[in-house]
Amino acid sequence: MKSFTTILLTALLSATSLATPSLDDHTIVPMTYTGPITPGGQHMPFTGDSIQEIHSQIKALNPDFELTDNSAVTKRKSSDSDSDSDTKGNLICNIPGRFSDTAQTFWIRSGIKYLKGLEGKCGVSKGPKSCARISCSYNAGIFLCNDEELHVKCSDLADYANDIIERCDEGEYVNGQEFDDGNWNIVVAESLC
Repeated sequence: MKSFTTILLTALLSATSLATPSLDDHTIVPMTYTGPITPGGQHMPFTGDSIQEIHSQIKALNPDFELTDNSAVTKRKSSDSDSDSDTKGNLICNIPGRFSDTAQTFWIRSGIKYLKGLEGKCGVSKGPKSCARISCSYNAGIFLCNDEELHVKCSDLADYANDIIERCDEGEYVNGQEFDDGNWNIVVAESLC
């Protein structure tokens, strides 16, 4: 009986390590953003280390630019449906490896607000195995990781980060990763900025 339990435990631990791929071999690249800088205006491309940096670039071109008032940065219940919920995959808390450090939940929520307040698309311009830090405030980062060039509505990415908070928040700190069936994922972790 002991050997059966040992075999079962070994199989479960092996399956867990297979289900949580490490991001240690992913390259960190600048993020891209394409969106309007005036209401109803033409979409313009930007590149930077985070949406906060890109927001500063936009403000330099248009000092009157304001984030969309999007008070939808509220807690969602897991039963709430999203248009993209059918493409959401596995969600892992306390991920291993390079992105294993926790971030302050308060600052992740601030990053979510930035992402929700933009009409355009955030992206990773290089692949495979690339991650772009799409938000960073006070060492709290949100990353978009993928295996191919990718551009997704920033507000949709914010929803994934919010899911991670809802499932993985340990009070003041959070760490996690949520996958999408489109071969990309969002990571919430500490990041120096």
